[in-house]
Amino acid sequence: MSSSASIWESTAQYPNPPKHSPTPNVDIIYHNMHAASDFRTIREVGAGTVEEELVKAASYVKNGCFKIVSLSASKNSFVLVCSTPLSSKELNEKGFRLAINMYGEEIGEAEG
Repeated sequence: MSSSASIWESTAQYPNPPKHSPTPNVDIIYHNMHAASDFRTIREVGAGTVEEELVKAASYVKNGCFKIVSLSASKNSFVLVCSTPLSSKELNEKGFRLAINMYGEEIGEAEG
């Protein structure tokens, strides 16, 4: 029996396959190409889905945080290359909660 036949048979045993559910724990990267800003790159593992991160990114653009240079998204990865002259502090004030400065220090809520 070929391996494709065994895969087909095992799939046929489950007439009601599980419905699609989004995958959490997405690797998220935001990278700023604008040299005038102290915001360079952020990388974290998000607790949400890639779809949720896409909606967040759209809200950042709408709020004037940055312009998108390129965007790549897949099931477990979200990479956005942007351009903004705004500082990490200014980005945080506009709602970009991931903003950190070039020294890796968080800007915003922790400052009090």
